[in-house]
Amino acid sequence: MILLDGHTLTLDQIAAIADGGAPVRLAPDAAARVAAARRVVDRHAAGTDAVYGVNTGFGSLAEPGPGFFPSVVGVVLAAAGARTGVSALRRTAVAPGTPALGAAGVRRILFMLASFVAWLLLLPFAGYVAATFVVAIAMGRTVGLEGWIRPVLLSAALAAALYLLFDVVFYVDLPRGVWG
Repeated sequence: MILLDGHTLTLDQIAAIADGGAPVRLAPDAAARVAAARRVVDRHAAGTDAVYGVNTGFGSLAEPGPGFFPSVVGVVLAAAGARTGVSALRRTAVAPGTPALGAAGVRRILFMLASFVAWLLLLPFAGYVAATFVVAIAMGRTVGLEGWIRPVLLSAALAAALYLLFDVVFYVDLPRGVWG
């Protein structure tokens, strides 16, 4: 039984809950803190003053519109990615005692993260299509696409398809870069 007290939860316990469905119980003092917090939220929600995140929403959810669906998808994908990452790190490799994620795997993950950061930095200058094209080539090579023709063709198709979907179909104003 994993006791949730708000202070001692470990990564191994999270993985045991996610992977094996380990039983979980809320500690009595934690339940009391949750109940006290709930009373505060209820009091503010019943009042007439605007309280950010209680009776106004927050971020793009303050006024649900085009930002609502991407926010929900982002949260779901982040949770799925975290669960997958924890599960992958807990698996053992072929040889006992060898970590499931070797140095090459760590380099690959770090390069993918660096590519994503580069994409974010390129967006204002190069625009959505060019930034997506360049970074998708790097990511394609990282995941093992051979040569240059396949990554370039895949990246061009991806950048064009995403541009058409978001800019043309959904009318999302994508960054155009310095070339307008």
